[in-house]
Amino acid sequence: MLKILNNVFFKVLAIIGFSITMPHSGLFAQILRPEIVNLVSAIEKENIIKSEGIGFAGAKNEQWQRYLTLKEKATNEELLQLCKHPNGVIRCYSFLAATTRNNINLFPTLLQHLTDTALVSLYQGCTINSIMVGDFYILTVTNPFLDSVRYNLSYEEKGTIDSLLLFSSNIKLSAKSDMLKRLKPEVRYYYGIRKLVTDEQNKDAIVALSKYKMLQDTSLIADFLRSEKPGLPYYGLIAVRYFPEDCFLKYIKRIHAIEIKSGHSFDYNLIRVLYNAMVQYKNEDIRSIIEKTLTSTTGRTFQTHSQFIWLALELYPNPVLNDLKENIKLTDFQKAELQYWQQNVDD
Repeated sequence: MLKILNNVFFKVLAIIGFSITMPHSGLFAQILRPEIVNLVSAIEKENIIKSEGIGFAGAKNEQWQRYLTLKEKATNEELLQLCKHPNGVIRCYSFLAATTRNNINLFPTLLQHLTDTALVSLYQGCTINSIMVGDFYILTVTNPFLDSVRYNLSYEEKGTIDSLLLFSSNIKLSAKSDMLKRLKPEVRYYYGIRKLVTDEQNKDAIVALSKYKMLQDTSLIADFLRSEKPGLPYYGLIAVRYFPEDCFLKYIKRIHAIEIKSGHSFDYNLIRVLYNAMVQYKNEDIRSIIEKTLTSTTGRTFQTHSQFIWLALELYPNPVLNDLKENIKLTDFQKAELQYWQQNVDD
């Protein structure tokens, strides 16, 4: 794995390792002007990141106005120093303000905060969520929100961030999960992804690994499918959707047999991805199981399973199974309920 990392990557690791030990004391008294100190104190007192409009009416708010003042009046040097402030809200607002300027190199600052897991509250529109400071930094430069962002990562910088998220065990940001979901199965990432599965049993990593379609990984996927840990079979089935090898059929049949007998306690997410995985197989064995499900179940069991069979075949047409879909009669209301999953497939 380490052979695929270049010298730049190791230098970046050194930056991160050094940055988390840098002292903060004394920096602000030395560099900040009194008006910025007062402004920062007011932002820190409210201690929440607010967007321009909050609540159902999109109301203006003083915290956003303070941010706008900070963006307007703080110098580049002050903003960079404030990105090291002990308060997470101050760090986020300062970084956001800095991204709206086109004369600051923010990549070193971004790197220094990839291990910044401090939680801050983010109030956007009608919702309040928690987000780690490091995730806020990454989102600000990759998926601009809250303000007009001018700073853009270069292709090389994006590659460095992805490599660090993947290969650095001390980075615990949610961005790692997001990166694994969008990552294409390139050779340079394979061993890093596999290590996340073998070392951490990372759920998103098993799905990413399945996209490589390597036979040597079937045992790892099987571990997820037969696991009794909550959630692991769900991700195992998503992996099967990408890599439907025959060796997984026995586990699929076992999961199906359990879910078909579950009575009125349905694991809807698991059943949905179960059929998404099953319809990847173009054989009579799977046809027989699905056909039996449609003819031998009744009540809520039939309703639940038939809807998800219909959905799976709507998403993944299968010449061996398509005629079964035609025999499933759903109401317009039932189809409307499934519309979300037609547009938001489990990754």
